[in-house]
Amino acid sequence: MAPNIATELEERVQYLQQRLDEAEETLRALRSGEVDAVVASGPDGDRVYTLEGADQPYRVMVQNMAEGALTCMPDGLILFANQRLASILGMPLDRVIGSSIYNFVAEEDAPLLLVLLADRVGVQAEVRLKKGESAVPAQISANALSFDGIECACIIVTDLSELRRAEESLRRYSAQLAETNEDLKLFTQIVSHDLRAPLMNLRGFFSQLRDSIATLNRSEEVLLANLREAERAAVAHELQVAIPEALGFIESSVTRIDHLTGALLRLSRAGHRELQMEELDAGTLLQETLGSLAHQIESRHITVQIGPLPRIISDRSAIEQIFGNLLDNAIKYLDPERPGRIEVSAEGTVDAVVFHVRDNGRGIAEDDMRKVFAPFRRAGTEDVPGEGMGLAFVRALLHRLGGRIECHSQLGAGTTFSVILPKAS
Repeated sequence: MAPNIATELEERVQYLQQRLDEAEETLRALRSGEVDAVVASGPDGDRVYTLEGADQPYRVMVQNMAEGALTCMPDGLILFANQRLASILGMPLDRVIGSSIYNFVAEEDAPLLLVLLADRVGVQAEVRLKKGESAVPAQISANALSFDGIECACIIVTDLSELRRAEESLRRYSAQLAETNEDLKLFTQIVSHDLRAPLMNLRGFFSQLRDSIATLNRSEEVLLANLREAERAAVAHELQVAIPEALGFIESSVTRIDHLTGALLRLSRAGHRELQMEELDAGTLLQETLGSLAHQIESRHITVQIGPLPRIISDRSAIEQIFGNLLDNAIKYLDPERPGRIEVSAEGTVDAVVFHVRDNGRGIAEDDMRKVFAPFRRAGTEDVPGEGMGLAFVRALLHRLGGRIECHSQLGAGTTFSVILPKAS
C-alpha cells in the first residue's frame, strides 16, 4: 500500500502545483486586464469580481475614452481603470488597478474625495492628482454603480492641465491687451490734447501774420514806390498772391489737423464711456435722428422708408450716434444722377436684433471694402467732406455694446449696413 500511497500523493502534489500555476497565471491576467474580471486583494485574501460577457463592448468603449475612468469600492479600492487614467497618473495600468484611489490624490484633497465617494450621486469636484513629484489638476465626477452585487462608485477623471494652461495664457493675453488698450487710450489722449496747444498757437500766429500782410497791403504803394518796376511787380505778386495762397494752405491744414485730433479724441472716449442701458423705442430714436437731417433730406428730395422697428435694451447716446452716422453716410454718398432712396428695417434672430440701413447710392468697389471701417480711410472718390471716422466710430460703439456691423455693397447700385445688436446688450 505504501508505494501506492506515495504515487497518489505525488500525483496529487503535481495536480495541485498545476492548479496553483493556473491560478497564479489567472490572477496575473486578471490584474493586467487581459480577461473580463477584476481581482482585488484584501485582508481575507484575493477576491474576484467578474464582468459579464455582454459588457465587453462597453469595456472596449471605456478603454478608448479620452477621459480617465475608474470603478472603485466605497473605501477607494480601484476595481477597474482605463488606460487614459493610467496615462494621467503616469503609471502602468496594472499598478493602478487594485490600488487605493487615495494613493493618487493629494493629501489635502483626500477629505473632498471621501465626501464624493460617500455621496456618489452625480457629484463633481476638482482635485489634484499625484503624478510623480508633480500634481495634475483634474475634475472628477462620481455616480453610483452596482458591481457584482456591491455598491461602487463609477468615476470619470478629466485632466485640466491644458485648460489651466489655456486659462493662464488667456489671463496673460488679457492683461497685455488691457495694458495695450490703456497705452492706446493714453496715446490718443496725448495726441489729441498735446496737439491742440501747438495748433492754437499756429492759429494765433496765422491770424497775426494775416493781419500783418493786410497792413502791408494798405501801405503797398508807399513801400514799393522806391523799388524798380521789376522788383515792385515781384513784391506785389508775393503780397497779393503768393503769401495769401500760402496762408490759405496753412489755415486749411491746421483746420484739418484740428478736426482729425478731435475725431481721435471722440473715438477714444467712445471706447471708455460708461454705458447707460435702458429700454428704447428704436423707431422713435430714428425719427428724432431724421429730424436733425431734415434739411438735407428735403433739399435733395430723398425718399426715406422706415419699416417696423422694435424696442431694444441699449445705450441711448450710442444708438443715436450709430443711426446718425449711418444715415448721414447714406445721404452723403447718394448718386446725384438718380432719385435718392434710403430704407431702414429690422429683423430678429434667436439672440440678436438686426437693423438694416439700405441706400441706392454710389456703392463701394470690392477693392475698397477693406477701407470701410478703417479710421481716416475712405472708400471711393474723396469728394465728400469729413475725416473718414464715422464708420470707425460706429464700429467702436457697437463693440462696446457687444454687437457688430457688416457692410454689403455693389458699385453703382447701393450699400447696405447691417447693425447686429445682442438682445441683452
